[in-house]
Amino acid sequence: MDQSMAKSLWGDSNLDWVAIPSIGRSGGILCIWRKSSFSRCNVVQGNNFILIQGVWISDFFICSIVTVYSPCGLAKKISLWEELRALKFSLGSGLWDFLGDFNVVRDLSERRGVSSTTRPSEASLFDD
Repeated sequence: MDQSMAKSLWGDSNLDWVAIPSIGRSGGILCIWRKSSFSRCNVVQGNNFILIQGVWISDFFICSIVTVYSPCGLAKKISLWEELRALKFSLGSGLWDFLGDFNVVRDLSERRGVSSTTRPSEASLFDD
């Protein structure tokens, strides 16, 4: 990923972005935003997430946006969630938004087209 590719995806040059490459067969993570709307102050990258802290320019409030691509295995999920919890605790206040693919559902009715062997209790581990 480079600036010209990010610009071609975004459509104009009013952008900032952060990316981490894929691991194995999983996709990477790409975060793009309008530079005139959000000013980043800090970025933390992990194997399965990008955390961007910054300021919404129009409202002058601090927020942390975490984009997640969770591993499938329960032990690795728990490790990721513990890492994110520690970051939230250490990096502090403001609005926090966690988004992405957590590879877990709260209710079996949310899962379509695949085996229903999921463990709904996994979602409660993240909530905690």
